[in-house]
Amino acid sequence: MKKTIARTVTLALALCLVLTSFALAAEKEPLKVAQMPTVVTAFYAPPKAVLARLDGRVDDACHLPMNETLRLIAFLPEEDVEAAYRSAREGSKKGKDIVRAMGKALGADIVVLPVVTRYEQYERLSWHWDRGMIRTSYTAVSLCVYDRAKDKVIEKGASRSYSDELSVRGEVSVMVEECMEQALREAELHELVRSEAKARKVSS
Repeated sequence: MKKTIARTVTLALALCLVLTSFALAAEKEPLKVAQMPTVVTAFYAPPKAVLARLDGRVDDACHLPMNETLRLIAFLPEEDVEAAYRSAREGSKKGKDIVRAMGKALGADIVVLPVVTRYEQYERLSWHWDRGMIRTSYTAVSLCVYDRAKDKVIEKGASRSYSDELSVRGEVSVMVEECMEQALREAELHELVRSEAKARKVSS
């Protein structure tokens, strides 16, 4: 009986500690992240479904577990982010200048700007009699991330090209996702978001 009571008290205390930590986290100023939907500057634009998958990869990089409860990150409204992008774009064509201006206009701690700069694919009949259709694909992306805490802009890019017989790995829609994943990885966006959120939590 005593063991049961002791176990119940211990669980109750643990629950109180968890709830207290949640309450404290909710009172802290969250990390403000301005995530721009994927911009296309390429002559040919990817289909909406491909753009949605690219945005999903950026979402994953910015995601922190239990953020809905702890509220460590506040994502700024998409319409505000897009308006800030349009305004900044008028003043500069360089990604690093655009994200700085967006951060200043929005009061954001981190600004994320993914861009598809090239997206092409076509097929033709091979000149060789023993080969079939040849697929040629090119794609490239750029990623600019502004970190207000360090007043630093991280710029990363990735590209892919393919010219061979028909194959899934030569699909431009597959290649562009690979490029975005590479840029996100090299920019270490997830690590940046996590470290900034953790630093804010510790300092609060």
